[in-house]
This record gives sequence, C-alpha cells and structure tokens, in this order.
Amino acid sequence: MALLRGYVDIAVAPLAAVSPLLQQNDVKALAVTGANRSFAFRLPAIGEAGPGGYDLSVWFAIAAPPGRRARLSKQIMAAAQQRAGASWRHRCGSLATGAEIRNITPRN
Repeated sequence: MALLRGYVDIAVAPLAAVSPLLQQNDVKALAVTGANRSFAFRLPAIGEAGPGGYDLSVWFAIAAPPGRRARLSKQIMAAAQQRAGASWRHRCGSLATGAEIRNITPRN
C-alpha cells in the first residue's frame, strides 16, 4: 500500500480493507466517509466535522437479469438475508472489519 511506504500522505479506502492495518496500528484513521460514525473503530463521520449531508458509502448488491421470476428472486433474497442477518458468527466477523450489515429488500 502506497500509504505504508510513504508514497502518499493520505488515502481513502474501504474500512474493511484497512481494518487489519488499524488493528495493528500501522495507520491512523481520521474519519469514515459514510453518513454514520463507525462504532467498531470509534471514528467520526466526515459530516460531523465538515460538510453536512456528506455520505460516501460502499455498497455490495446481489443482482439478477430482468425478467427473473418473483418466486426465485424472493428465495435468493431470503437466503442472503438469513446468511447476513441470522449468523452471529458472520455478523461478528463483519463488525470486526467495520462493515455494517443491513437487511433490505428491492423495494427499499
């Protein structure tokens, strides 16, 4: 990473990607770019210290081609939500990296 080698003075990276570096005290995080502070690493959100309404969040999505049957889509969503929300071990592992799991549906 260019930051560790001193090639750059500051970097913007996903919290999950730099969490090992934070835990080893190899880098110091200043803030998170999402709308909410990170309780896992006790970091403020940029919007708390500067421009209000600032939110740069990283999203991962499960997508399928249009025309998929509603029943199949519901089965896929139910399986993904169960895996992300019901597994305490998975949730704890995600929280350790600063990730926040949110169960949402295509409607919201």
